[in-house]
Amino acid sequence: MAIRHPDSILRSRLHELSSLLAGVRDADIDAVHDARVVTRRLRELLPIVGVGASESADAIARVRKAGRVMGEVRELDVLHSLLDGLDGRATFAAQALAQLRADVRSARDTKRRRMVKALERLELDALERQLLRRSTWVAVSTTLRFRPSWGRQLRARVGRRAAALGDALRHISGVYMPNRSHAARVAVKKLRYAVELAAETGLWHSPDAAKALRRAQATLGDVHDLQVLVDRVEQAAPDGNEARELVWLRDLLRADIAILHRSFEDRVERLSAAVAACARWAGPSHVRGSARPLIVLPLMAGAAVLPLLAKARR
Repeated sequence: MAIRHPDSILRSRLHELSSLLAGVRDADIDAVHDARVVTRRLRELLPIVGVGASESADAIARVRKAGRVMGEVRELDVLHSLLDGLDGRATFAAQALAQLRADVRSARDTKRRRMVKALERLELDALERQLLRRSTWVAVSTTLRFRPSWGRQLRARVGRRAAALGDALRHISGVYMPNRSHAARVAVKKLRYAVELAAETGLWHSPDAAKALRRAQATLGDVHDLQVLVDRVEQAAPDGNEARELVWLRDLLRADIAILHRSFEDRVERLSAAVAACARWAGPSHVRGSARPLIVLPLMAGAAVLPLLAKARR
């Protein structure tokens, strides 16, 4: 298999981000989502490309800040979509939904303005030019007999990400806990991007592991989005009929979260197998505690299956 140097991938990623920035400044929903994903992939890539340590640290910090401000807007985009999807299911909460939707629109408008200003301060266009000047362009033969230093670094990253996800899975129980679910979601996301980078370089490709990670991320992402909406519902403090509507709406959302959590539990065995495959590829020297077995979670008992919300895909 041909080996692709990370510097080549960096050029592609930077071009992709640059092409999305105009849409981001216009608050295009898809552009904000896609650009945020690119920032996550850049954060996984930058530590192993051929730029200096100080340049890499500065780039990672700026990319992280960009991803954070875009993430705030993205979260409100998703909330708005979720509220739209509830119209047909939560007719009992029409007044509460209308108020929540208005609040989310107002918050999103504010966050969009802040995002545009923050991105201007971060000067991502200048960062792209800087990284392209400093990166080392290396043509790599398809018949390499040695493993380049960036290959060792990538193995180590996959190993650390696999160990972190293994630890997160051990702390999840059959009872849904928002903080633990969130920690697992973050760990899944980081390992997924590291695994995808390994495949893109040609060093290692595991379709089964990649598929298990993508599906787990999607499910845990849906759980997270619903939990954010539950938190917003619980923070509202209306009077009269709207207060009762919010209680009913909160209970509906919690039931949907329970169903999604059960769906995630159904995937844990395959996810554990993906973690084990990543640990084997990384090697024992890269994975602290990798020999410990993963715990397969028990299924939650009998929650009735409700229609799931119409979701903004990630």
